[in-house]
Amino acid sequence: MRIAIPTDRGQVSAHFGHCEEFTVYDIDENQKKVIAKEVIENPGHEPGFLPIFLAKQNVNCIIAGGMGSRAKRSSTGISRRPTCQQ
Repeated sequence: MRIAIPTDRGQVSAHFGHCEEFTVYDIDENQKKVIAKEVIENPGHEPGFLPIFLAKQNVNCIIAGGMGSRAKRSSTGISRRPTCQQ
């Protein structure tokens, strides 16, 4: 599993689309542990674009504190797993 979390300078960002970067974790689901971490710069905010961008990075779960309705709809259509929100 590959999980993306919107971050600003290594801290969880309050809003998905306006973060500075995405911290992406590769998880070994059998061992239930992080096997890799990557920081990907946010290529820019445009409604509905970022879930598609992250899917192209093989992300299949997004954990975000806030997400616009267009991003929610876009991520639901491309994620192999539902979008996670906290």
